[in-house]
Amino acid sequence: MNLAKLDQMIQDVHDGIESPLRAYGMINEVEQFIKKAKKEIGEYAKQEAEKYDTTFEADGFKFELRQGRRVWDFKNCKEWVETKEQLKDVEKRLKHAYQANSDGLVTLDKETGEIGELPEVKFTEPSLIVKQHTK
Repeated sequence: MNLAKLDQMIQDVHDGIESPLRAYGMINEVEQFIKKAKKEIGEYAKQEAEKYDTTFEADGFKFELRQGRRVWDFKNCKEWVETKEQLKDVEKRLKHAYQANSDGLVTLDKETGEIGELPEVKFTEPSLIVKQHTK
């Protein structure tokens, strides 16, 4: 499916000619294929790009080869691990307090006797999951 056909399919959905579910499913299949193709070709493309300057044009496209970014991993630091565990415990306790409050119960702070703080709950956008194509 080329870009012009995808563009036409989008317009057909807008015009009520194409089923939005069928179009969404087809786009999902194309997306999965593109991810696979990009992963398989990516290493070859990076190797080829290393023959050029960091920014270059080739085959009608502009490219920029960037070095990998720095990623921090603290899992080997005792202080970080202990603090992260404490945070998990606090989050778990606050989630239980929220649920108890939703069930009509009140949780009190052990030290002050005041009503305990509750976390805010936000919801993400609904999503539509596409499973394997059925024929």
